[in-house]
Amino acid sequence: MTAMNEQDKHAFLNEMRRGGEIYQAEVWGTVTADKKTQAMFSSLPSRMALADVYAYIGMSEENINIVAVNTQKPDVILGRMRLPFEKITSAEIHNSLIPGRKTVDLMVEGRAVRLRFTGSTVGTDLQNQKEGIRKIADRLKAMYH
Repeated sequence: MTAMNEQDKHAFLNEMRRGGEIYQAEVWGTVTADKKTQAMFSSLPSRMALADVYAYIGMSEENINIVAVNTQKPDVILGRMRLPFEKITSAEIHNSLIPGRKTVDLMVEGRAVRLRFTGSTVGTDLQNQKEGIRKIADRLKAMYH
């Protein structure tokens, strides 16, 4: 089984960048979104409803970019979603009883997208996970609270 890794995270997220877009945070997490939601915001055709699927998530000044990957083979991309901040109408951030875990519930043009993060990167070489989660949560709190 392939592990999630820093090289794939950068490569997959960089494929989604537009123009001079620069990521302020890059993390991994899980994403939940139904087919209709994914179709509205996806850069590729939807193959399936995303239900707690592993994903690389990048936050730039303009967007939250999501690359959903196969849970067993995270080097296989299932789909991509670009969530422009201008289309996000609300964001709720929930802390878990387990330290380092957060859930972010987004409403994007009336459609729900849930992101779940954990600060742990055991078994991977992923870096800056906790700092990235903090940056994403702080940005969403500042914009929507």
